[in-house]
Amino acid sequence: MSREVGRNGGCEGYRATVAQRATNKRACRPKERKLVVWPKLAGEVEAGLAKRWSPAEVSARLAVDFPSDPEMRVSAESIYCSLYLQGKGGLKKGLIRELSG
Repeated sequence: MSREVGRNGGCEGYRATVAQRATNKRACRPKERKLVVWPKLAGEVEAGLAKRWSPAEVSARLAVDFPSDPEMRVSAESIYCSLYLQGKGGLKKGLIRELSG
């Protein structure tokens, strides 16, 4: 709590709404999603999902198949985000349609 207050104006200047806005701004991630930047990783994720594996299973399998390659790691949450968030990049629409139906 003290770090939150100190980071946002101290005891005298702390305002919850201002602090929340600053927190929201700090939380923004300007970098590209990992599955957009690394096509090899996206291909492996797509292959696992095509086998009807869950995102958690795909993530775990990547750690087994590529133990010494940190670029070939992705969390299940990142896979879910790529499946459900619209926008730039992500997984192929055909794969998403296949998994939905």
